[in-house]
Amino acid sequence: MKTRTNGAPRTTARALMVALAALGFVAPAGTAQDQAPEAAPPIAPPPAQPRRRPPPPPPPPPTDTAPANPPGMPMANPPGPSTTPAPTQTTTNAPEPDRRKEPEVGPYIVRDREREYIFTVELRLNSDNPTQKDRIRDPHTGTTVEMPRVTPFEFETMGLVWPILNSTASSQLNMDAVEGVLRLDDAIVTREHRLLRGYQSGVLLGRWDVKPPQGGFAVARQVTLNLAQGVTTARTTFDEAKALQVPWPRGAWPRDAASSLQPQLYVEVGFDDKNNIRPYEDKPVADAIEQWLGAMNVSDPRRINPAALAKIIAGKVWESTQIETRVVSGIDGRSGELSTRTGEFGGILVQPPATTLQTGRGTAADAAALLAALYRKAGIPARTVIGYDTGGSRSPANIGGGRRSSGLRYWVEFALYDEAANTINWVPVDVVRMRRASSRPPAVERPWKYFGDHDELDEVIPLAFHFHPPTDVVSYGSAGFWGWFVTPTPPSAAEQVIRFSATTAPRRGGQPAQRQR
Repeated sequence: MKTRTNGAPRTTARALMVALAALGFVAPAGTAQDQAPEAAPPIAPPPAQPRRRPPPPPPPPPTDTAPANPPGMPMANPPGPSTTPAPTQTTTNAPEPDRRKEPEVGPYIVRDREREYIFTVELRLNSDNPTQKDRIRDPHTGTTVEMPRVTPFEFETMGLVWPILNSTASSQLNMDAVEGVLRLDDAIVTREHRLLRGYQSGVLLGRWDVKPPQGGFAVARQVTLNLAQGVTTARTTFDEAKALQVPWPRGAWPRDAASSLQPQLYVEVGFDDKNNIRPYEDKPVADAIEQWLGAMNVSDPRRINPAALAKIIAGKVWESTQIETRVVSGIDGRSGELSTRTGEFGGILVQPPATTLQTGRGTAADAAALLAALYRKAGIPARTVIGYDTGGSRSPANIGGGRRSSGLRYWVEFALYDEAANTINWVPVDVVRMRRASSRPPAVERPWKYFGDHDELDEVIPLAFHFHPPTDVVSYGSAGFWGWFVTPTPPSAAEQVIRFSATTAPRRGGQPAQRQR
């Protein structure tokens, strides 16, 4: 395969290998480390779904923990009149998590310049009937538009989930400052939620349940979740020189890291034209890693220590991928942030990583998905991170012109596990900011801004590790971080609108730098 590049490499393969060996990037020849645990194979595709009335989705789990089996992949709303969840899949060859004591936070990432925020999300779901239209007229301009009619739907039970991030490389959640209110139409139905644990990459799922009294049915036209979280963010400083000396673990990865090698929707798997979950083509991803390392005369990725390998791969994505800002108005095959009929944020359309790799073009979300796919293929546990940027003119909402985007940012964190010390750090890698700063990376032996060191993350609030929750829930049209269980059947069509906002809380000065937690 061919990968797109911009210009010749900055350092020859021979000179690069000499520099890497001198810095401890590369293990000496003949002393290759133990084989890395292989990433779990892509989830086997489910059988084709009949285009008849779907069976009811599975009921919400009965406890505040994830099911004993690994959570299955989610199912999005198909373009046709039916909605079905994907059957739960199990992964047979997933890396086993380490049974030793959970690792402590490592010394390689340090947080400072902390900020405290109250981060709020409004998720609004309108039940649509796409076969019936209402003509809406703007009284100021006189223009009209046809919109699907908002139609009530009946349900017996409902469980709505939204991701809750306890911590990232640059943030810490105040677990006592998480509040959510669920409304049906204009009436508050619950302020209570549970936190579901045990999901991929350590994400928690906040869940709000609605069950009509006496086992009856409820009717709603609109469902709204208002969520508020107290979050502390910080910029990150990376001790790269020491991190480069950390070798591959000889045993198993810790639990959250091991799960971050498993398939993720829109990274290793996606939907085919019949709305069935299928593995993405991953040969181009594997070929790219082989080609890049082959140019350095490296046949085994494990000859290069994990942090060094992560940097080399990030540099290749940096130099070969043009980042585009796209706000699209419909699901027309293009990736980008989806704008609703009223111009609000309606979700994210992510193209397969192989497409981004082969075309050399993609959105910020596409670039993050590609980097995560490459890391995992190379054996490095990685998770996508989506965050809300509060940084004014630096925010994506003010970049690129045209319709205003959501203000979301996308990057990746990889796991740096020091097995000897039993410590772990998640290291942020922001190829989107790298690319916007320069079209070419500096020499690999020099420190890079946005590789571990990131002085903007104190103004970015992480909100999700996944474009869609890593469990069997239904959503509509495009990835929007949320999903729900509805019995006996969810609405066949709905429009999602998501709004984000943040306010700051002042901190007293003179506080010492804090390590990630």
